Amino acid sequence: MRFQTLLPLAALLAPSFANAEGGVYKATLHKQSFDITPEELSMKQRAASVGQKYLNALSKVVSDPSIQNEYNLFAKNNDGHVSELANLANNIYAADVTIGTPPQDFRVVVDTGSSTLWVPGKECRAMACRLHKRYDHDRSSTYKENGTLTGVTYGSGSIMGYVSEDTFRISDLEIPGQQFTETTDEPGSVFVFAAFDGILGLAYPSLGYGVTPPFQQLMEKKLVKEPVFGMYLDDMKTGEGNGQLVLGGYDETKFKGEIAWLPVRRQAYWEVVFDSVTVGDDNIPLENYGAAIDSGTSLITFPSELFNQFISKLSGVTKDRQGNVYVDCANKQTAPPLTFGFGGHKFSISGEDYIISVPGQSARCMPAIVQLDIDSAGKVAIIGDVFLRRYYSIYDFGNNAVGLATAV
Repeated sequence: MRFQTLLPLAALLAPSFANAEGGVYKATLHKQSFDITPEELSMKQRAASVGQKYLNALSKVVSDPSIQNEYNLFAKNNDGHVSELANLANNIYAADVTIGTPPQDFRVVVDTGSSTLWVPGKECRAMACRLHKRYDHDRSSTYKENGTLTGVTYGSGSIMGYVSEDTFRISDLEIPGQQFTETTDEPGSVFVFAAFDGILGLAYPSLGYGVTPPFQQLMEKKLVKEPVFGMYLDDMKTGEGNGQLVLGGYDETKFKGEIAWLPVRRQAYWEVVFDSVTVGDDNIPLENYGAAIDSGTSLITFPSELFNQFISKLSGVTKDRQGNVYVDCANKQTAPPLTFGFGGHKFSISGEDYIISVPGQSARCMPAIVQLDIDSAGKVAIIGDVFLRRYYSIYDFGNNAVGLATAV
């Protein structure tokens, strides 16, 4: 394949940039850990916070007739810019970027479940800001004041701030005058523990609160050949734990077999039609369900009805007083495969993928699938990194489609 830019997901050390060879550009990122354990943030709390991320925006999608779909799918080439991604302890994936002149370095989560770029601002006095890198617009000769107040709710917390404009760089790509949010407050404790500074949203612009996201800027300025990006999320259990983001194409060396192209259901999140769930040999047909493919969420969420059906088919399930669901770790290797039906195609993950260990408790595990209802948006599941570590994902703005293929 021919790449134009390569960017890695997450790393502890400063990025190292390889020389360009044949149009391929790489920025290597290193592993980090995320210091919140299930004891500090229960699965039930995680589900509730993910719900905050989706509730308001999906309500807008349901009521906005301008958000439509086009299903003119066709075979894609794979020319593009490539960037490697790093894994934060099998929890989340992030990339190194810079903002301003001279460049100020930040590590940002690569999030297909939001559309906003934000980093902490120097005026932010919250603990979460003081423990991370902060953008200082007074140090940048390319900064332009905007000042529009904004706030964003994510699965892991909320931020408040204002819009600024400056030069944004990801790997070898540079976007002058990119609008982003520099935060003035990051309330709560979740971002305090985060091994990243901010978030880079890669969903549709309809979620961007009037700000054009960076990838749309790359498209408009014709800095990428195709309106497509591809993502590979490696697994720390079986590989190095890093990943790769390709801007303008995808990497055929990171998957095997055919690409299954899935039409986008609503142009906000990367939401596809959710046909069925099969637990072992037990099929659960679904009607009027959607599934949002979300690289910024580590877990999978099911609406209550589907979640209860799923749990009923697992053995050795118990619940605590907080409503957290536990599974005997002895069942991890023998748990039935879980197969998702998306747009007429089938995708399976194993019990070792969707049952995770509880730190400090060798005999007790938890499903990485939690219960979440987003009533105003209908029946929507959120498909996070537990699934995406097994499938290479391609996001096509030109044809409003998600491509999935078995990762290698």
